[in-house]
Amino acid sequence: MTYLNISRKTFERFVKDYGLPMIKLGYKRYIRENDLNDFLNNHTINKVENTVEVSEPSEEFEWKKIWG
Repeated sequence: MTYLNISRKTFERFVKDYGLPMIKLGYKRYIRENDLNDFLNNHTINKVENTVEVSEPSEEFEWKKIWG
């Protein structure tokens, strides 16, 4: 919860509703780092699907026309 800066209620919702694997030892709850990374990768909404290649400006480009 500290690592993700989330409340206990949000953590419990991730476990119950989204299937976040949890290890419970007594009253403490733990998550394996690999399980957390897999969970975050599978539930990330704004993943970059395609990348766009950015080309360098041509030699003819003049910054003076932009900046005056």
